[in-house]
Amino acid sequence: MTVTVTPNDKLVFQFEDGTEVQSVSNAVSAGSLLAFDYPDEHTYTKSAGERAQKQTALAGGAGESILAAYSYHDIDRLLSGRGFQIHEHLTPDKITELYFEGYNTRNPKHRMTAFDNVNYCLAERK
Repeated sequence: MTVTVTPNDKLVFQFEDGTEVQSVSNAVSAGSLLAFDYPDEHTYTKSAGERAQKQTALAGGAGESILAAYSYHDIDRLLSGRGFQIHEHLTPDKITELYFEGYNTRNPKHRMTAFDNVNYCLAERK
């Protein structure tokens, strides 16, 4: 599933088969969880990580443009306006710390990190 935002701030959830759900908050009950990742506001800037810059260059070389990028406050505003509250938010550094720290300690020559400029969000329907 992909999540995009239309020019008029409407959340669009699109499934692999092309089905769209314009308002998930109307389709799910209170307590339902929505998990997704999204590119942060630095993804398409000079401060982006090396992998994010390569991804952007590859997409451009294929004639595709990746335009979406959001700050935490953008995501919070969009979700809260639709009846969701952020339950958990993880930045790449936090993802690396939580999920790769043990591996990295045992394998210092082959460290793993979360993808540059991609945040994870878990939101709950209120």
